[in-house]
Amino acid sequence: MKKLLFLLVALAAFANANAQLVVAEECAVKEGDITAFRLNDQQPIIIDGDTIPFALVRVGLAEPNVIFDSKWVLKQEFIDNEYWVYFMDGVKSVAIKSKRYAPLHYRFPEPLKAKSTYVLTIHKPEGDKYKGTLNISSNVKDAQVYVDGVKVSDGTPYSYMGEGGAHHIELRADGYASQQRDVEIRLGQTDNITINLFDTGALSVDGISYGVVPVEATSYSMGSDLNYYTQPRHTVSLIPFSVGTTLVNVDLWEKVMGSADDRIKGSNGQVVNVSYDEIQDFISALNQATGKEFRLPTEAEWEYIAKNASKLGISDMFTSMEWCADWFGRYNVSDNINPQGPEKGVLRVVRGGSEYTDGDPTYSDPTFRWRKQADTNSPKISFRLVSNK
Repeated sequence: MKKLLFLLVALAAFANANAQLVVAEECAVKEGDITAFRLNDQQPIIIDGDTIPFALVRVGLAEPNVIFDSKWVLKQEFIDNEYWVYFMDGVKSVAIKSKRYAPLHYRFPEPLKAKSTYVLTIHKPEGDKYKGTLNISSNVKDAQVYVDGVKVSDGTPYSYMGEGGAHHIELRADGYASQQRDVEIRLGQTDNITINLFDTGALSVDGISYGVVPVEATSYSMGSDLNYYTQPRHTVSLIPFSVGTTLVNVDLWEKVMGSADDRIKGSNGQVVNVSYDEIQDFISALNQATGKEFRLPTEAEWEYIAKNASKLGISDMFTSMEWCADWFGRYNVSDNINPQGPEKGVLRVVRGGSEYTDGDPTYSDPTFRWRKQADTNSPKISFRLVSNK
């Protein structure tokens, strides 16, 4: 019974994801339209030195990136919200393919005739089963939600049901910089997206913001008796700096670097699986684009942040391990004013856990230290930014 239920669910999901376009008006000659006749004379299609007579089918279809697949298609264009498809004389059928729908194999009522103009109207399927759902949440509950430029809600969380495909999502709230995302709604599927807002004036790159909070000059006791590398306890003093309220997210990485493949996308939208060296390239590009001076936190800064995350308004500490700027080595207790770590080394510091043993409370201690080669990566390691300006 369970196997049958699973099969039925799978078949339903498959049917939703493979809905088919619908022919609204059959292909027919457009009386009085001499476009094809004129184009055959003025803009002939020549292949291997031969002029090929063609029929023109003007297809009304509000769906992007459609392919009219037939060895008899000479070319296709998108003109004035129509697909113009140029067929060889005598064609009887064509496969109409799109990214979101199953191929539509269409047979013309009669073979197409060269120098004739035809019209064909195709609609997308209707009904909720041909839509998808996007659950939108944010750290600002009264944020206004806009989808494709139209306000759909005065607060979050909000569930939006819409047609499959690309949509533009924007959140706005008084006192916050607006945030925008381009998302893909999947037919028959439910996806979740979190769009956090940050105070006006936060770092923003083409509509993607990164919130930071100031940290005043302070002194605190760094280290612990946890293990050999966390000793000794010693007092360090930090100069003022600002720290990111979140891990760097994939949207910001994509804006700065131009692309973001699936390997770097963490479960909460954070960047993962990037090396220390790759992060330096990102930071360099970010600073060049914004005129800022962001960097990775030092170990001393990171440990202070971890011990005071709630007070600073940081809620994602220990959701991923994080790269730090320092080389890994034993503490130099004489280097206690804004310490930068060893001058050279082999491994870079990683904080916030271990790659190997999960569930051990030792690894969630703010003083625990880990290390990794600068040119390697891990799906468990992310990063956040700090700045002294």
